[in-house]
Amino acid sequence: GSDDGTRRIVKKTLKAWSTAQPGARYELLDYEWTDNFAAARQYGWDKVTADWAIWVDADDELDGAHALRQLAGESPENIHAFVMDYDYAQTPEGVNVCMLRRERLIRHPQAWKWASPVHEVLIPQFQPCNFAYTPAPVYRHRKQPKPDEGERNLRIIEKHFADSLADGVTPDPRMAVYRGTELASRGRHEEALEAYDYYFGISGWGEEKHQTYHKKADSLRAMGRFDEALEVDAYAMTHASEHGVAEWPDHAHGIGESLLGKSDYAGAVKW
Repeated sequence: GSDDGTRRIVKKTLKAWSTAQPGARYELLDYEWTDNFAAARQYGWDKVTADWAIWVDADDELDGAHALRQLAGESPENIHAFVMDYDYAQTPEGVNVCMLRRERLIRHPQAWKWASPVHEVLIPQFQPCNFAYTPAPVYRHRKQPKPDEGERNLRIIEKHFADSLADGVTPDPRMAVYRGTELASRGRHEEALEAYDYYFGISGWGEEKHQTYHKKADSLRAMGRFDEALEVDAYAMTHASEHGVAEWPDHAHGIGESLLGKSDYAGAVKW
């Protein structure tokens, strides 16, 4: 939950907007924090009654928001959501170093649900679901890291695993990946490898698997196990089509890093 004055700032902003846009409706909701981001988002999402909805975090900027109304109004009936660029990380000079794409503008939001207690995602409750990409608007992430954020995320993930296993339910595969990521960021690479291997046994999503192969190889490299890292990245490259995904350049770069770690400079340059 927020304890930094966000509620006060939002209340002041909504008052200004109400004055500037007579007739517009705003509602500020209170929610008791339960260490579950999806549940918190769903609480607000369930209040939406419009045909279209967007979501934006307090540390995001929305560049080009004026295009949203026209985008929704002119959308073909068979398009259920728009995916938009997410400028997630920048250098101190403002140059993008990580660009993602996320589902943002959603048709019939009542038919979608938030999932995963952290690193949450919006899931359609119907099939087929057709997404369309639009180059505008663009979301820009302006996050200021909090010292305890990583510990909070790992605590939430570990609780999800404990609760799921106690209930005899398979944990969310995405949480297995993020568990490995959080452990690796703390230098706990052996535990991270266990988390990644557990994930491979419960997930069938090719794209996410390939990202996780690279994460596993990164942990192996951090431990100086370069030959094993080479095997993981090479496996991912040679089995890309089998998993229904394109070859990721990350794996080629990973092979180069592993060869560099083995002092095979010529091989590293080649890759």
